[in-house]
Amino acid sequence: MPNSAKFSLSFIAGALAVAAYAWFVMKPEMQRRIDDQQAAVARLTSQLSTATSQTDALKAKFDRGTILYERPVNIFGKPIESKPALKVWVLKADVEPLYIGSGEGLFTHYDPKTQTETVAFHAKK
Repeated sequence: MPNSAKFSLSFIAGALAVAAYAWFVMKPEMQRRIDDQQAAVARLTSQLSTATSQTDALKAKFDRGTILYERPVNIFGKPIESKPALKVWVLKADVEPLYIGSGEGLFTHYDPKTQTETVAFHAKK
């Protein structure tokens, strides 16, 4: 057999040995790595979805506003219904404020998209 034929057969035998090694040894390891990466991607996608929903909820809270009103009270601590409540503060957040004044504290929430205020709630003292 001439030398070129020996080299060709040696090359083909080596290529087949490398292919068999890759198929039987490296393929399961690569598949395990791919499965691990897919699981990591699924976990990170879930975390991203959770973070996105939390971000949207927080952003919505700061898109709305809270308007604080104060209504004077009589000497017995009852609100004077004939006097209108005065707007005293506007907060650029959707919160439930505590009222520490001497009158009656009310608050509403303002939605800039619909440009409406909700009904007046009594603030906690």
